[in-house]
Amino acid sequence: MSKLRNTLHGLAVELGAESPLPDAAGADGGAPAPRAGAVETPAAGTAATVEQEFAISTSAGRIHVQNAEGKVIDIGDLLEASHVYGYELDHAALRGRDFPDLGTALRDLAARLTFSFLDASFRTQPDVADEASLHAVSAPAIRVRLSPR
Repeated sequence: MSKLRNTLHGLAVELGAESPLPDAAGADGGAPAPRAGAVETPAAGTAATVEQEFAISTSAGRIHVQNAEGKVIDIGDLLEASHVYGYELDHAALRGRDFPDLGTALRDLAARLTFSFLDASFRTQPDVADEASLHAVSAPAIRVRLSPR
């Protein structure tokens, strides 16, 4: 049943009817999902750090990031030629090439994004949620948690 619920949630995200970020009740219907937004993560022997959750998705050849408040920004180009994927960000010298599938490209991007880059981008970029929802999402969103360090 969980697989069906995940499939339906993916379709709802693709159609723009639901956010790719989990809600407080848990998007998978099983174990509760972590609450979207600020999450405190205590490190051993140190003070707790505050993490922010972001969802990375694509539509119409562009890469979008959504924050916990629902704002969506456009951060760069999704590249695809002969089933080989890549990305190139608009306001950073960050690019990746020669990925065998879209999921691998997005996971690589997620691993390379920093909190400071996304924080500055969300402060300066306009909300493109309406524009992003007009186009079909190419793959399920990749979730990433980042903290200011």
